[in-house]
Formats: sequence, C-alpha cells, structure tokens
Amino acid sequence: MELIDHKITQDPTHESRGMREYLQRELGKKISLKRVRRFMRKMNLKAVYPKPKAASSAEVQNSGWGVLWGKKVRCCVNQIGTKYKGKYVGQFGIAGSFSFFGNKTVTTGEGGMVVTNNDELAKRIRKLKNQGNSETKRYWHDILGYNYRMTNLQAAIGYAQMLRIEKLIEKKRLIASWYRKLLKHPLVVHPIEKTYCTHSYWMYSILLDSSIGRFRDEIMQKLYHEYGIETRPFFYPITLMPMYQGSTNEAFPVLMDFYWRGINLPSSTRLIYDDVKYVSLSLTKMLDKYARLSKVR
Repeated sequence: MELIDHKITQDPTHESRGMREYLQRELGKKISLKRVRRFMRKMNLKAVYPKPKAASSAEVQNSGWGVLWGKKVRCCVNQIGTKYKGKYVGQFGIAGSFSFFGNKTVTTGEGGMVVTNNDELAKRIRKLKNQGNSETKRYWHDILGYNYRMTNLQAAIGYAQMLRIEKLIEKKRLIASWYRKLLKHPLVVHPIEKTYCTHSYWMYSILLDSSIGRFRDEIMQKLYHEYGIETRPFFYPITLMPMYQGSTNEAFPVLMDFYWRGINLPSSTRLIYDDVKYVSLSLTKMLDKYARLSKVR
C-alpha cells in the first residue's frame, strides 16, 4: 500500500517528485519526472493531504486516505475494531490497510492486511505481495512484485487473536474508562468519543495543556526514570520528514500543536486496574510539579 498511500501535496509537480523519490528508492536507479508522470497517469495515482480539523479520534482516523482509480484508500493502521457511523473503518473507500506490528491490538509480529470488496484490486494486491508471480506460469514474474507474504506461523498467531478480537477491544475500552476515571487533572485533555463513533483505543492518547506542553519530553523522561513508566510521543508529522520537507507551504497548525503536546500512555491488554491507577497517580504528581515550574520559567 506504500505506493497508493503516498501522501505529499495537492500540487501535481510535487506529487510527481515525491513519487519519483519513492520509485528511485525502490528500484535503485534514477527515473525522469516524465516517466513518473506517465506511470502515474497509467495507474491513475495521485497523492493528497486532507486538511486538519478538530474532530474525534475516529474522525481523524477516517480522514487518512490516498487515491487509487479515483477512489479513496483508507489508512486504518492501528484502528482495527473502530466504528464510524455504524461502519467499521476499512469499509470506506475502495480499500483499507491495517498493521499487525508487534504493538498493535492484533499482532503477527510484523506485516499487516489490506481489505477490499473490489475483486480486481484484491487480485492485484495478492499478485504484488507474491513477488509478481504469474497465475498461469510457474516461477514466472510478469510484473515487478514484492515478498510481502505472511508465514503460516504468523497467520496462526493472528488468527488466534482474531477469534477473540471482541474481548481484546473490550479490554482496551475498559482501560480507557479507567484512565478517564483516575486521571482527572486540569492539565490533561482526554480523547473525545462522539456518539456516532466507537473507539478501539489501540493506545490511550492524551494532550497536555498548552501551558506545560513544552515540558512534554521532560515529563516522559522523568516518568520512566523515576516511576518506571514508559510512554510514547505522538508520531512525527510527515511534513517534518526529510523526504517531504519543502513539499508544501502549509503550516498545519492543528497537526503540529497535537504532536508537541501528545502523549501515549501504557495501554496493553494485560494491564489491570492497579496498573492504570499507578500510572495516573504518578503522572498527576509530575503534572503538579511542572505546573509550578511553568509559572517560574
């Protein structure tokens, strides 16, 4: 899905340059922009950035998309089980992509899956992930493909988890309810779950108040060194990555604001109530301390 999820900008020139970078990296040789544009027209590929807006987590997840054959491709990487207006994420657009990386709700160690109700696309994806092998001629590669096949052992591990996916999501939602109950601090902004959304809470993600947002990294480090609690920042905005710098003139203020203030709290399904209580109390102490510091600095 890398090729069709490539997000750069709405400017056609930048789209072509971004795709050229991708293809040159994959193929290991230089390619002219003319050839890239011809390839993009042939495959009906283009890349876009959805404009940021204030929304619930499910709405934000539902906004991540690329375009294939003039139809939307949804990025549902970590949101298996999330619903938006009665439909599971992954059911919007022509296809949806999910990750089975080691820290996801369902994991096979690595890899992921693509879901689609389009037979032609499903056939194409199966061919690409199987090294571009011909369906009629053994060991004949009639297109450039990839070795993205999942082993039987990995599939068995994932299948066993899918059999209890509802219980896993139920536990994730229970952990979220514990955080909302125990972490009641004026400097913490909790995720919003609107009535028409069902959040699967891969991770419980909070925002620090803007008054102490600049201390986020210090707070995370001290939580680990003083209390043994590991946390994670939000993902870097893609526009900060070296290969995309200069590809757009937009500042994305909402995106940047969320990134610099965002913290992912421990969210394993193996957590118990006392674990969440310990995290909440420890973070509360840390926030109280930095609230006082913010008035001094």
